Amino acid sequence: MLPTFILCCINGAKDDLPWTLQALSAIGILATLAATRMMIKRGPRFLYGLSYSTIILTMIGYILTWMFDVNNPVVILIAISLVYQCGRAILEFTPWNVFPFIPDIDRIMTRQDRAGIYAAVMTFFRKSTGAVASWIAGILLEIIGFNSKTMLNYNTTPRSIQLGIMLIFFIGPVVLIGWALIIAMKFKLNRQTHDVLKAELERLQAGGSKADVTPETKEVVEELTGEPYAKVWPNINNDNSKTNGGK
Repeated sequence: MLPTFILCCINGAKDDLPWTLQALSAIGILATLAATRMMIKRGPRFLYGLSYSTIILTMIGYILTWMFDVNNPVVILIAISLVYQCGRAILEFTPWNVFPFIPDIDRIMTRQDRAGIYAAVMTFFRKSTGAVASWIAGILLEIIGFNSKTMLNYNTTPRSIQLGIMLIFFIGPVVLIGWALIIAMKFKLNRQTHDVLKAELERLQAGGSKADVTPETKEVVEELTGEPYAKVWPNINNDNSKTNGGK
């Protein structure tokens, strides 16, 4: 949606401007390097909050540029896009660096190693949601009367159509990112809590008793799994005997 928004809604935007702004994604390399340090020092919740907040603020910046009808705001758009690409790079970096911790939470709950399943599901949803979002955006553009053959730039796009493009570009992404931001603020998994979880997994795998868990470890495990400690690391033998009718 960004190229369509830039070409049709921004006064004085040239045909190559959207692609110039997209090329600024190269700044994401530096943002990713900075995110690596912040992941260690501040944890994923901070990175999620930083990336989501940055993207929301830059989206507002794009909309304000349209609302004030700034003529040929190339410098403004470049500044906004640089910040946006930094936020986007951090957002893409964070889930993949949190992912290795997730299967350990599942393992202490199920005693199964299902890292492959989690990787497959994550990849599937990442690709499918992008495709669905593009499909929905195309349908909405058709509903508001947008014609890609005749509405090629700011001068040929009616103000009413520009308003519709702006709403499609802004409302859906900001609502979803805002929702994700609220959820991210409750994110408890970080390097410290994962170290506690991993140590408990190793203790249980070595034959340690659940009765010997320390209060601090119990609290962390319950916080990460959302389940009482008594329900984690189930007794597989007992579960199988119940499944087989106690035989």
